[in-house]
Amino acid sequence: MTELFGEFIDSDHKTMRNGRGSGAKPMLSRFFGSSYAYWRVGQYGSIAGYEAVTQGGVYFAGEHTSTDFQGYMEGGAAEGERAADDILKRLH
Repeated sequence: MTELFGEFIDSDHKTMRNGRGSGAKPMLSRFFGSSYAYWRVGQYGSIAGYEAVTQGGVYFAGEHTSTDFQGYMEGGAAEGERAADDILKRLH
């Protein structure tokens, strides 16, 4: 990284700076596993959708609860909206 970016990269190799802004590089962190949820063969028909089921007063949302866009930002956004709508319905 230092060969490519020279003085613009911090010694931790996770943050780049140019004096006007900075950009984080979480994928270089040892704590970042770079993974996402997925169903194994046969699970779409057996358990898909259960991740989003409300458990008592706990609502689940995120890309991992989406049956249409699992693993993608679209799934996370849609499921966040779904969970918010479910909470609002419960409050009214």
